[in-house]
Amino acid sequence: MKINVLIVDDEKIVREGLQKYVDWEKYNMNVIGTAESGNMALDIVNNGNVDLVITDIYMPELDGIELISCLSDLKEKPLVVLISGYDDFKFAQTALRTDIVQDYILKPLNFEQLDKALSGVMEKINQNDQNVFFPILDKDEWVLFSNTSRNNVVNNQQQIMSKIEVAEIEDAIKMFMVAFQKLIDDKVSRNFIARYCIEVALNTSELVLGKVESKKLLEKDPITYIARLKNVDDMKKYVIETLKTADSALNRMENNNVSPLIRSVLKYVNKRYTDNNISLNLIANHYNTSPSYMSTKFKEQVGINFIKYLNELRVKKAKKLLEDTSLKVYDVSNKVGYDDVRYFSRIFRTYTGYTPTGYQKKVVKCIDEMKNNG
Repeated sequence: MKINVLIVDDEKIVREGLQKYVDWEKYNMNVIGTAESGNMALDIVNNGNVDLVITDIYMPELDGIELISCLSDLKEKPLVVLISGYDDFKFAQTALRTDIVQDYILKPLNFEQLDKALSGVMEKINQNDQNVFFPILDKDEWVLFSNTSRNNVVNNQQQIMSKIEVAEIEDAIKMFMVAFQKLIDDKVSRNFIARYCIEVALNTSELVLGKVESKKLLEKDPITYIARLKNVDDMKKYVIETLKTADSALNRMENNNVSPLIRSVLKYVNKRYTDNNISLNLIANHYNTSPSYMSTKFKEQVGINFIKYLNELRVKKAKKLLEDTSLKVYDVSNKVGYDDVRYFSRIFRTYTGYTPTGYQKKVVKCIDEMKNNG
C-alpha cells in the first residue's frame, strides 16, 4: 500500500520541486497534496489519509513547530520530516523529542539527507504495518456487533456473499452501502465501522480465492489496509473496490491479458445464458471465427473451457432463483437455460454438492434459523 505524503512549505518552488524531482515510487510513496501554510496542512490531515508530512519550520500563521504540536494531539498521527532554511538546531531538537518527527533536513535540500529520511520513514511504516491488529471494540460495542436480534448489519454479510456468488454485484454493493450508512446514522465508533468493513472484505476475499485465483485481491491485506485508514469514507471505497474486484475475478474478466474479443464473448454469454441453444459453435459463428479458434482462445484467456464457464454461470443464477422456495426445480432449470431438468440436477450437484431440491431445503433451514434468532 502506498504511503501518502503531504508537502508543506510557504515557498512554491520548494513544494513543486519536491513533488516533481523526488522519485517517490522508490519509497513506495505518493504525494496526495501540498499546502502553503500550517493551517491548510492541518485541514488536509484532518480530512484525508496522510501518513507523512514534510514541512518547513518557518511559515506564516501556523508554523512547522506549532503544526507538529497539533498533529501530536491527533488520535491517528502522521509521521513528520522537518525542513528549514535556518541552521537552528534549537528548534529541531525540540521537535525531534516528539514521537512523530523522524528527521530534520536543512535547505538548500541535500538529496542524500532526504533519501536517508524517506528511507527511514518507509522502514518504520512497514514495521508498523506488520503489527496492525483488528480494531478493538469495547464491551458494549462487542455486544452490539454480536447481537443479531438488535442489529442485522452483521447478518447482511451472508446476503452480500450470496449476491456475489450469483454475479449480482450491484445488489451486493447496494446492500453494503445501506448497512454502512446505518452504522454512520447510529453514530458507532470508527473501530466498529473498521471491524465491519474488515469482516466484509475478508469474507469476500476468502469466498473468491476459494474458487479462482485473483492477483488483485491478494495485493492488499484487508486487516492491515483498513486498520491504517483514518477516514471511514476511505474504508467504504476500499470495500466497494474489493466487491467489484471479486465480481470480475469470479466472472473471469480480471485478467489484463483477456482480449477485446473474449471480453465481448464473456459479456455476450452473461446476457444470453438463459438461451438453451447457446453453444460454442453459435458464438463462434456470431463472431465470425471458427469453433476451434474460439475454444482455444477462450481456454487460454479465461482459464477454463467454454462449457465449464457456462455451467458455472448457470449454476450461480440457479442458486439465486432457488432461494424463492415457491419455484419448482423444472422452472428454475428452464430459466437458466437447461431444457432437461435431470441434466440440470446433475450439473447443479456437480458444482454445489447439493441437488436443487436439497439446496432449497438448506435455504428454508437458514431462513427458519434467522427467524428463531431474531
